[in-house]
Amino acid sequence: MNGSKIVVDIDRSEIAHGNFVTKRHAKRPSGANMKKMMWNGTLAVSADSYARANPSTHSHRAGIGENLYWHWATRPGNLNRFGQMAAESWINEFKSMDWDTTILTNQLFGSGVGHATQMVWADTDQVGCAYATFNEVHKKTGRPITKICVVCHYWPKGNFLNEKIYLEGVPCSKCDSKKCDKSAGLCL
Repeated sequence: MNGSKIVVDIDRSEIAHGNFVTKRHAKRPSGANMKKMMWNGTLAVSADSYARANPSTHSHRAGIGENLYWHWATRPGNLNRFGQMAAESWINEFKSMDWDTTILTNQLFGSGVGHATQMVWADTDQVGCAYATFNEVHKKTGRPITKICVVCHYWPKGNFLNEKIYLEGVPCSKCDSKKCDKSAGLCL
């Protein structure tokens, strides 16, 4: 499921460098404190446990950010691709909306970008994802169908209303650690 982490870091890097484009082809300001995402096995186990429960809503686990994604397929094929599909779906929330502020306002959150904001929350630097499959019957056709549920858990949790998603400025200029992956523009 590391495909999700790769997609997340690409999107975080685009934002850090000021190259992320929204619906109206407007570039977002560059980010000064965007951290590089690290894979966390404990979060992946937590995500796996929740994915296997076949959730229909968020778990609301304390201190953990969470994104959910569902896909139904008659022939799912390589299941690892669904991590990337999930991450692309979540970041597309920004690309289909007019994301015009770096502060998570009620209006911005209410517009349906909560998955995307969690993915790019500057202080969030750990992710673990998992998927589970479930055999179901298509409601209209009565044919067998596979439901794929992708869950990603993030730490530390983001998505705090009226707080900055990230600080605007030169990439890595406000890294807590003073260390930077300059090519990615992400704090280490």
